[in-house]
Amino acid sequence: MKYKLIDIKQETEEVEFGTCELCMWVGDLTTEHYVFEDETGKIITIEGGCWDWGDYINYTYADVNILDFAAYISSLDIKDIEEEFVGIIQDYGYLQEEEEPE
Repeated sequence: MKYKLIDIKQETEEVEFGTCELCMWVGDLTTEHYVFEDETGKIITIEGGCWDWGDYINYTYADVNILDFAAYISSLDIKDIEEEFVGIIQDYGYLQEEEEPE
């Protein structure tokens, strides 16, 4: 199935980072939510990161070219974008590293 990236929404909230009293701290966290539309017009929103041991891990890099990423997504035939999203982002990141001049 083909998907297209139609929006990226950002949300900022104050959260606790860390896993214990020694390393816990409070700070602002901005999360990105990727909004896709499939061929049938169904809208799917996927969070662009996850919590891991008290830290929030973004799936994408700060310097991702969103237009190129949207074109890359629309060129793929994806069975289930919710299941494959992290792998797609990783593959896209590897492609970008290969294209960088040394």
